[in-house]
Amino acid sequence: MGTEIGIIQAAVTKAGEEEEQTPLQEKLDEFGNLLAKMIGIICLLVWVINYKHFFDPVHGSVVKGSDAQNA
Repeated sequence: MGTEIGIIQAAVTKAGEEEEQTPLQEKLDEFGNLLAKMIGIICLLVWVINYKHFFDPVHGSVVKGSDAQNA
């Protein structure tokens, strides 16, 4: 790319690649990933614990049990 726009684009791309995260940003990323995993595990556990209630005869069926308008 010999044009001025090509040179500018290459410089912008290179500058974006050189940007590093600060130690705080790295720790926040790690914490965010850990938090997302923990929330996912908690949601899965709640779903597994309540799975037996999905088929309660009180609801009539799984669809009626999940449909709030029929209550």
